[in-house]
Amino acid sequence: MPAPLSITRSARLVTPAPDHELHVGAHTCGPILQFELLQATSALSPESYERAAREGLTLERARALVARGEVISAGPAIRLSRLITTDPHGYDIFGLCGINLADTLRKQMRLLGSALGFLPRPLRIRLAMSAMQRHKHLFVGSRSELVIHREGGHVYVGVIDSIFSGREDTLIGGSELERRAIEAIFRDFARVSCRIVKVKPKRTRLNESWFEIVSSSP
Repeated sequence: MPAPLSITRSARLVTPAPDHELHVGAHTCGPILQFELLQATSALSPESYERAAREGLTLERARALVARGEVISAGPAIRLSRLITTDPHGYDIFGLCGINLADTLRKQMRLLGSALGFLPRPLRIRLAMSAMQRHKHLFVGSRSELVIHREGGHVYVGVIDSIFSGREDTLIGGSELERRAIEAIFRDFARVSCRIVKVKPKRTRLNESWFEIVSSSP
């Protein structure tokens, strides 16, 4: 990873990309991602939820997919993400979805989490990263990769090839979803008192998002 230059404090969602980009290098993901995107949209923007419902993206259908427990095509989640980018509350919708997905991840990893409190902080971070990588299909897609990078006394987390990356319209909002989910996992699962801050590397790549782990306490 190139050394980050600056912290990204705010962002504006952009105009959606053309439809033909949707199926390039298609991902798969856990249906809970689609469900939580819809649930956050329904809570913060009923108008956008109605638009999604007209395209066949409803909570009822997503809940049925979750009940089946199968990995599904990420195409509907990508379509929904593109719709969310056009909403004035889009950034908040992605953020709320990230928080809710973190709760799902914690439930998936609850047995490991019960033992983490007795481990040193660096090991808790590594185990949390390993657990997130193992359950990546739940929030960033099955083909994604989560990596950790240390440089100059700083610790960074990278999300590479998530379902939101490679497309300028969904990259910004998707990064907020990832940031909120990772922060909640570190805080509530790994018991690491920290903030996760979006950073801008020297060389920007649309298939990568980078975050710094900023300690709140030892």
